[in-house]
Amino acid sequence: MLNVKLNGFGASPEALYYIDKISEFKEKYELDDFISRVRQLSRDGDVVHYSLPGLPLCWKCTVKHLGEAVMFAREVEAYPERIVCVVGALEHAYEECPNPETAKALRLAYTRILDTGCMPDFTELLGKVAGGWRQDLQEAK
Repeated sequence: MLNVKLNGFGASPEALYYIDKISEFKEKYELDDFISRVRQLSRDGDVVHYSLPGLPLCWKCTVKHLGEAVMFAREVEAYPERIVCVVGALEHAYEECPNPETAKALRLAYTRILDTGCMPDFTELLGKVAGGWRQDLQEAK
């Protein structure tokens, strides 16, 4: 199974089909390096955080999606179907997270919900994400 991060998105073997489609536009968008790197990684079976040119991974988006997950988690008791929204929001936070360790924690959180139905410790996740976001803000100043 191809296990590559395309702009934060976990990709399956079908990703190569889309990479071939993207390659039709490679000259226009300067994707040669990206395409060759993804093909090499798919052969090696590596897991990477790899961002398309011009589409960086983002702490702000990670914070936004984690906040959304917390909001939906508060509603699960009254609206049990909202658990699907919690999983989706956590997965989006994972896709956007620029720190591989924090991204792994986010992924473990939503896969735990899928495997067990148990909510994660949002306090720990919020601490990790807020710490990265604050550091990013300080570096931007």
